[in-house]
Amino acid sequence: LHTGVRWHPGNSSHPSRAVVHQREQRCQKSAHLHHLLRLRHVHFATDHARDQ
Repeated sequence: LHTGVRWHPGNSSHPSRAVVHQREQRCQKSAHLHHLLRLRHVHFATDHARDQ
């Protein structure tokens, strides 16, 4: 598997590209979930205000 970035076990400041990609995907996924939660919270708040 050639990633284009050589990873040396002694050099932790240069992780493999696959690891970086996984980390970015995880960040995007959590950001998306956070966005959905915030949307749902706003929707719930407006519904609650309408009921009162």
